[in-house]
Amino acid sequence: MKKITFGLLSLFALQTSAQTIPNASFDVWNTPVGTSYQEPDLWSTSNATLSQLGVAANVSEETTTFHSAPSAAKLTTTSLFGGAAIASGALSSGNIVYANQTLTFNGGFHFTSRPGQLTGWFKYAPTGTDSCAVWVLLTKWNAGVRDTIAYGMMWENHPVNDWSQFAVTLNYNNSSDSPDTALIVALSSKRIVAIGGVAGSTLWLDDLLFQFGAGIDNVGSAMPVNVYPNPAQNRLMLDVVPGQYSNASVYDMTGRLVNTLTLQGNAVDVSALNNGQYVVELRNRDGVLRSTFAKQ
Repeated sequence: MKKITFGLLSLFALQTSAQTIPNASFDVWNTPVGTSYQEPDLWSTSNATLSQLGVAANVSEETTTFHSAPSAAKLTTTSLFGGAAIASGALSSGNIVYANQTLTFNGGFHFTSRPGQLTGWFKYAPTGTDSCAVWVLLTKWNAGVRDTIAYGMMWENHPVNDWSQFAVTLNYNNSSDSPDTALIVALSSKRIVAIGGVAGSTLWLDDLLFQFGAGIDNVGSAMPVNVYPNPAQNRLMLDVVPGQYSNASVYDMTGRLVNTLTLQGNAVDVSALNNGQYVVELRNRDGVLRSTFAKQ
């Protein structure tokens, strides 16, 4: 039975796709009212700030080179104040605010799953020893504060001439909470806004995707757990010591969190779930257990 469960887990890791990242391939662009620059739908860029400073946009739609047609995002580090400073090309799934001579990032899009990685495709042409970055922050509003659920970052300081895949591994805190917001940020330079520096570093970005089953939480890799009956109608029994876990997270086969169920001994009530295939996950400080089951 354990071998069968492990096989199902492997299948889940290979087949599960992300909860949707808005405009993840940067194929849809618009021109904000009263401006001359373009923005990718449902994303913010450094263009608005540069426009206020009288500087040309440094994030644009790229239609001549892309990983998948018809376009990608192009971020370029530009000069400010006659070459006295530089500004990184910046792309954010949340808000970008310019204050105190720097850009800050907040907000994001609604997201309630716990992926292992963010993957995507990129090319990079650095100037000198510059670096590009892509980072991810998963958060949850909790008792008046925004808690960090997971964080990850990728840096690259070498030329990447051909479209190549990158992976940002998400590192989770010790909480079993699921997030409510995802913030993704991409930068063409390691310094967002800086005095001095050399402009010209360019990052191309395309086809972002959250991956499930590929990452490692700091509480340990997922291990299979025996569940029965399978299919289940009302109660799903888990082969664990009663009291060892307090809650079970139930995901559908796209990785979306469907429900968090309270364990009653070593069982959960699944009667309210719609018929279909699910993944059940248990977490505590000792590690993560996961298995698939069918509800009928």
